[in-house]
Amino acid sequence: MNHPNAPYTRFYFTGLDPDKQYRVNDDQETYYGDELMNAGYFVPTILADGQNSKDFVSQLFIVKAVK
Repeated sequence: MNHPNAPYTRFYFTGLDPDKQYRVNDDQETYYGDELMNAGYFVPTILADGQNSKDFVSQLFIVKAVK
């Protein structure tokens, strides 16, 4: 079940090229592969539609190499 006042969550990717740059979910910001694998990607608790996260909600992360 969803936790009240849950701490922020980071998702750690695996298998990326550390020297390439990536874009997650067509965001304008780019991240290096080693950054996504070691520091992780911040997962907001506010969903794209502006609603707070609810029980049994899923998110899909699409990662594309840009350079």
